[in-house]
Amino acid sequence: MLTTGGRRVGLTLPEKYERLLHTLPYRLFSSEGSQLDAKLVIRVASDSQLGADRPIWDFPQVVERRLSDRADELFRFSFMVADFVQRSTRTMESFVLESADESQCLRGRLYRLLGWLISAGDGVLLHGSGFVLDGAAAAVIGPAEAGKTTAARLIRGERLLSDDVVAVTDIDTQPRLHATPLGRESDGVGSAPLRAIFFPRKQAAFSMQPLTAGQALIRSAAEQADTFQLLFNPYDGMAIRNLGRLFRKVPAYELGFSLDGIDREAIRRVLSGS
Repeated sequence: MLTTGGRRVGLTLPEKYERLLHTLPYRLFSSEGSQLDAKLVIRVASDSQLGADRPIWDFPQVVERRLSDRADELFRFSFMVADFVQRSTRTMESFVLESADESQCLRGRLYRLLGWLISAGDGVLLHGSGFVLDGAAAAVIGPAEAGKTTAARLIRGERLLSDDVVAVTDIDTQPRLHATPLGRESDGVGSAPLRAIFFPRKQAAFSMQPLTAGQALIRSAAEQADTFQLLFNPYDGMAIRNLGRLFRKVPAYELGFSLDGIDREAIRRVLSGS
Protein backbone atom coordinates (compact mmCIF):
# COMPACT_ATOMS: atom_id res chain seq x y z
CA MET A 1 0.00 0.00 0.00
CA LEU A 2 1.11 3.56 -0.72
CA THR A 3 0.00 6.56 1.29
CA THR A 4 0.07 9.43 -1.17
CA GLY A 5 -1.67 12.77 -1.30
CA GLY A 6 -3.50 11.89 1.90
CA ARG A 7 -5.01 8.78 0.26
CA ARG A 8 -4.23 5.09 0.89
CA VAL A 9 -3.87 3.15 -2.36
CA GLY A 10 -3.66 -0.64 -2.52
CA LEU A 11 -1.52 -2.05 -5.34
CA THR A 12 -1.64 -5.23 -7.42
CA LEU A 13 1.34 -5.07 -9.75
CA PRO A 14 3.45 -7.31 -12.04
CA GLU A 15 6.85 -8.17 -10.58
CA LYS A 16 8.83 -5.63 -12.59
CA TYR A 17 6.49 -2.86 -11.37
CA GLU A 18 6.54 -4.18 -7.81
CA ARG A 19 10.33 -3.75 -7.73
CA LEU A 20 9.91 0.00 -8.22
CA LEU A 21 8.22 0.27 -4.82
CA HIS A 22 11.57 -0.53 -3.19
CA THR A 23 13.24 2.49 -4.81
CA LEU A 24 13.12 6.15 -3.82
CA PRO A 25 10.87 7.96 -3.40
CA TYR A 26 8.23 5.17 -3.40
CA ARG A 27 9.63 3.29 -0.42
CA LEU A 28 9.16 6.39 1.75
CA PHE A 29 5.42 6.18 1.05
CA SER A 30 4.94 2.44 1.57
CA SER A 31 2.73 1.48 4.49
CA GLU A 32 0.74 -1.39 5.93
CA GLY A 33 -2.97 -1.62 6.62
CA SER A 34 -6.28 -2.92 5.34
CA GLN A 35 -8.23 0.35 5.13
CA LEU A 36 -7.96 1.60 1.54
CA ASP A 37 -9.27 4.66 -0.26
CA ALA A 38 -8.63 3.14 -3.71
CA LYS A 39 -6.90 0.30 -5.52
CA LEU A 40 -4.63 0.19 -8.56
CA VAL A 41 -4.27 -2.98 -10.65
CA ILE A 42 -1.79 -3.10 -13.54
CA ARG A 43 -1.89 -5.91 -16.11
CA VAL A 44 0.74 -6.38 -18.82
CA ALA A 45 -0.30 -7.39 -22.35
CA SER A 46 2.57 -9.47 -23.72
CA ASP A 47 3.58 -9.55 -27.37
CA SER A 48 2.58 -13.21 -27.50
CA GLN A 49 -0.97 -12.28 -26.46
CA LEU A 50 -1.30 -9.21 -28.64
CA GLY A 51 1.29 -9.37 -31.39
CA ALA A 52 4.08 -6.93 -32.12
CA ASP A 53 3.36 -3.26 -32.93
CA ARG A 54 -0.32 -3.52 -32.00
CA PRO A 55 -2.01 -0.85 -29.83
CA ILE A 56 -3.33 -1.74 -26.41
CA TRP A 57 -6.94 -1.13 -27.50
CA ASP A 58 -6.67 -4.28 -29.65
CA PHE A 59 -5.97 -6.41 -26.55
CA PRO A 60 -8.96 -8.80 -26.09
CA GLN A 61 -9.61 -7.87 -22.46
CA VAL A 62 -9.54 -4.18 -23.36
CA VAL A 63 -11.92 -4.73 -26.28
CA GLU A 64 -14.28 -6.58 -23.95
CA ARG A 65 -14.21 -3.76 -21.41
CA ARG A 66 -14.81 -1.13 -24.06
CA LEU A 67 -17.84 -2.98 -25.39
CA SER A 68 -19.33 -3.69 -21.96
CA ASP A 69 -20.55 -0.08 -21.65
CA ARG A 70 -20.55 -0.07 -17.85
CA ALA A 71 -22.30 3.05 -16.64
CA ASP A 72 -20.14 3.12 -13.50
CA GLU A 73 -16.85 3.10 -15.42
CA LEU A 74 -14.50 5.76 -16.73
CA PHE A 75 -11.76 5.02 -19.26
CA ARG A 76 -8.94 6.61 -21.25
CA PHE A 77 -6.60 5.19 -23.88
CA SER A 78 -3.26 5.80 -25.46
CA PHE A 79 -1.27 3.55 -27.78
CA MET A 80 0.53 2.00 -24.81
CA VAL A 81 -2.00 2.09 -21.95
CA ALA A 82 -5.72 1.64 -21.31
CA ASP A 83 -7.04 2.84 -17.94
CA PHE A 84 -10.44 1.90 -16.51
CA VAL A 85 -11.86 3.24 -13.25
CA GLN A 86 -14.85 1.65 -11.56
CA ARG A 87 -16.17 4.45 -9.40
CA SER A 88 -18.29 2.33 -7.06
CA THR A 89 -15.28 0.26 -5.94
CA ARG A 90 -12.66 3.01 -6.45
CA THR A 91 -10.56 0.58 -8.45
CA MET A 92 -8.43 1.51 -11.44
CA GLU A 93 -7.41 -1.33 -13.72
CA SER A 94 -4.74 -0.53 -16.29
CA PHE A 95 -3.63 -2.64 -19.25
CA VAL A 96 -0.16 -1.80 -20.55
CA LEU A 97 2.00 -3.01 -23.40
CA GLU A 98 4.95 -5.15 -22.40
CA SER A 99 7.31 -2.65 -24.03
CA ALA A 100 6.04 0.29 -21.92
CA ASP A 101 8.57 1.95 -19.62
CA GLU A 102 7.52 0.68 -16.21
CA SER A 103 8.76 3.71 -14.26
CA GLN A 104 6.87 6.23 -16.40
CA CYS A 105 3.86 3.93 -16.57
CA LEU A 106 3.55 3.47 -12.80
CA ARG A 107 3.95 7.19 -12.18
CA GLY A 108 1.31 7.98 -14.81
CA ARG A 109 -1.18 5.48 -13.40
CA LEU A 110 -0.76 6.79 -9.86
CA TYR A 111 -1.13 10.36 -11.10
CA ARG A 112 -4.35 9.58 -12.93
CA LEU A 113 -5.84 7.62 -10.03
CA LEU A 114 -4.84 10.16 -7.40
CA GLY A 115 -5.97 13.05 -9.58
CA TRP A 116 -9.38 11.46 -9.99
CA LEU A 117 -9.76 10.71 -6.27
CA ILE A 118 -8.80 14.22 -5.21
CA SER A 119 -10.61 16.16 -7.95
CA ALA A 120 -13.82 14.23 -7.22
CA GLY A 121 -13.76 15.85 -3.77
CA ASP A 122 -12.52 19.25 -2.69
CA GLY A 123 -8.94 18.96 -3.85
CA VAL A 124 -6.55 19.23 -6.77
CA LEU A 125 -3.13 17.99 -7.87
CA LEU A 126 -0.56 20.67 -8.62
CA HIS A 127 2.49 20.45 -10.85
CA GLY A 128 4.97 21.98 -8.46
CA SER A 129 7.19 21.67 -5.44
CA GLY A 130 5.93 21.81 -1.88
CA PHE A 131 7.79 22.60 1.31
CA VAL A 132 7.04 23.14 5.00
CA LEU A 133 8.53 26.05 6.95
CA ASP A 134 7.69 26.60 10.64
CA GLY A 135 4.80 24.13 10.37
CA ALA A 136 3.14 25.89 7.41
CA ALA A 137 3.19 24.67 3.81
CA ALA A 138 3.67 26.48 0.53
CA ALA A 139 3.43 25.31 -3.07
CA VAL A 140 5.74 26.59 -5.81
CA ILE A 141 4.00 25.88 -9.10
CA GLY A 142 4.68 26.44 -12.76
CA PRO A 143 5.78 24.80 -16.01
CA ALA A 144 8.99 22.83 -16.52
CA GLU A 145 12.20 24.81 -15.96
CA ALA A 146 10.34 27.65 -14.21
CA GLY A 147 12.46 27.24 -11.09
CA LYS A 148 9.98 25.42 -8.83
CA THR A 149 12.47 23.03 -7.24
CA THR A 150 15.28 25.60 -7.19
CA ALA A 151 13.11 28.09 -5.29
CA ALA A 152 11.98 25.45 -2.80
CA ARG A 153 15.60 24.45 -2.13
CA LEU A 154 16.75 28.04 -1.68
CA ILE A 155 14.01 28.65 0.90
CA ARG A 156 15.36 25.67 2.87
CA GLY A 157 12.21 24.61 4.65
CA GLU A 158 12.41 21.87 7.24
CA ARG A 159 10.55 19.43 4.98
CA LEU A 160 10.31 18.87 1.23
CA LEU A 161 6.90 17.38 0.41
CA SER A 162 7.72 16.82 -3.27
CA ASP A 163 9.83 18.39 -5.98
CA ASP A 164 7.31 17.90 -8.80
CA VAL A 165 3.71 16.98 -7.82
CA VAL A 166 1.83 17.92 -4.64
CA ALA A 167 -1.79 17.38 -3.62
CA VAL A 168 -4.16 19.90 -2.04
CA THR A 169 -7.17 18.67 -0.04
CA ASP A 170 -9.86 20.29 2.14
CA ILE A 171 -10.08 23.39 -0.05
CA ASP A 172 -13.48 24.38 1.35
CA THR A 173 -12.37 24.24 5.00
CA GLN A 174 -8.64 24.44 5.77
CA PRO A 175 -6.54 23.63 2.69
CA ARG A 176 -3.71 21.17 3.33
CA LEU A 177 -0.72 20.42 1.12
CA HIS A 178 0.32 16.75 0.92
CA ALA A 179 3.43 14.92 -0.23
CA THR A 180 3.35 12.50 -3.16
CA PRO A 181 5.95 10.08 -4.57
CA LEU A 182 5.36 11.43 -8.09
CA GLY A 183 8.60 13.38 -8.35
CA ARG A 184 12.28 12.62 -7.91
CA GLU A 185 12.70 13.90 -4.36
CA SER A 186 10.58 13.90 -1.21
CA ASP A 187 11.02 13.53 2.53
CA GLY A 188 8.13 11.05 2.55
CA VAL A 189 4.55 11.04 3.80
CA GLY A 190 3.55 14.36 5.31
CA SER A 191 1.22 17.34 5.08
CA ALA A 192 0.71 20.79 6.57
CA PRO A 193 -1.76 23.68 6.30
CA LEU A 194 -1.32 25.44 2.96
CA ARG A 195 -0.62 29.13 3.56
CA ALA A 196 0.65 30.42 0.19
CA ILE A 197 1.14 29.55 -3.47
CA PHE A 198 4.12 30.97 -5.34
CA PHE A 199 4.69 31.36 -9.08
CA PRO A 200 8.49 31.48 -9.49
CA ARG A 201 10.36 33.72 -11.89
CA LYS A 202 14.15 33.84 -12.21
CA GLN A 203 15.49 37.38 -12.15
CA ALA A 204 18.37 39.47 -10.81
CA ALA A 205 16.85 40.40 -7.43
CA PHE A 206 14.29 39.09 -4.97
CA SER A 207 10.69 40.32 -5.24
CA MET A 208 7.27 39.11 -4.15
CA GLN A 209 4.18 40.51 -5.85
CA PRO A 210 0.66 39.56 -4.67
CA LEU A 211 -1.70 38.20 -7.34
CA THR A 212 -5.48 38.40 -7.36
CA ALA A 213 -7.42 35.15 -7.33
CA GLY A 214 -8.35 35.75 -10.97
CA GLN A 215 -4.77 36.42 -12.04
CA ALA A 216 -3.56 33.30 -10.24
CA LEU A 217 -6.29 31.13 -11.75
CA ILE A 218 -5.63 32.27 -15.33
CA ARG A 219 -1.91 31.80 -14.97
CA SER A 220 -2.18 28.45 -13.24
CA ALA A 221 -4.86 27.04 -15.56
CA ALA A 222 -2.63 27.74 -18.55
CA GLU A 223 0.46 26.32 -16.90
CA GLN A 224 -1.32 23.26 -15.47
CA ALA A 225 -3.36 22.47 -18.61
CA ASP A 226 -1.19 19.54 -19.73
CA THR A 227 -1.40 17.85 -16.33
CA PHE A 228 -5.19 18.29 -16.08
CA GLN A 229 -5.57 16.66 -19.49
CA LEU A 230 -4.22 13.44 -17.96
CA LEU A 231 -7.33 13.18 -15.77
CA PHE A 232 -10.52 11.35 -16.61
CA ASN A 233 -13.27 13.41 -18.20
CA PRO A 234 -15.16 15.20 -16.58
CA TYR A 235 -12.68 15.41 -13.69
CA ASP A 236 -10.31 17.59 -15.71
CA GLY A 237 -13.03 20.26 -15.57
CA MET A 238 -13.62 19.63 -11.88
CA ALA A 239 -9.90 20.15 -11.27
CA ILE A 240 -10.14 23.62 -12.85
CA ARG A 241 -13.18 24.37 -10.70
CA ASN A 242 -11.35 23.32 -7.55
CA LEU A 243 -8.33 25.37 -8.60
CA GLY A 244 -10.51 28.48 -8.74
CA ARG A 245 -11.85 27.80 -5.26
CA LEU A 246 -8.30 27.26 -4.02
CA PHE A 247 -7.10 30.69 -5.14
CA ARG A 248 -10.07 32.33 -3.44
CA LYS A 249 -8.95 30.66 -0.21
CA VAL A 250 -5.13 30.77 -0.33
CA PRO A 251 -3.08 33.88 -1.30
CA ALA A 252 -0.86 33.66 -4.38
CA TYR A 253 2.31 35.58 -5.23
CA GLU A 254 4.72 35.98 -8.10
CA LEU A 255 8.09 35.12 -6.59
CA GLY A 256 11.12 36.65 -8.27
CA PHE A 257 14.45 35.20 -7.22
CA SER A 258 18.05 34.70 -8.24
CA LEU A 259 20.45 31.86 -7.50
CA ASP A 260 22.12 34.17 -4.98
CA GLY A 261 19.22 33.51 -2.65
CA ILE A 262 15.69 34.20 -1.49
CA ASP A 263 14.54 36.44 1.35
CA ARG A 264 13.62 33.60 3.69
CA GLU A 265 12.26 35.96 6.35
CA ALA A 266 9.85 37.49 3.84
CA ILE A 267 8.60 34.01 2.99
CA ARG A 268 8.28 33.22 6.69
CA ARG A 269 6.17 36.37 7.27
CA VAL A 270 3.81 35.40 4.43
CA LEU A 271 3.34 31.88 5.78
CA SER A 272 2.72 33.13 9.31
CA GLY A 273 0.21 35.73 8.12
CA SER A 274 2.14 38.61 9.64
